[in-house]
Amino acid sequence: MDTPRTDHSTEHTASPDGRVRVDLVIGATLLSSVVVGKLLWQASDLGIVAALTAR
Repeated sequence: MDTPRTDHSTEHTASPDGRVRVDLVIGATLLSSVVVGKLLWQASDLGIVAALTAR
């Protein structure tokens, strides 16, 4: 009862280009949202400080 062996080692070594591209887009989106959020947070802090010191 010999069953033919198939070599699946080459299927898992290379990741498809589409998957890598999706991962890069998701990573860039997360990074840009963090940067924009930080800038908005700092801008709102400056606005609060300016409003408090103007009184």
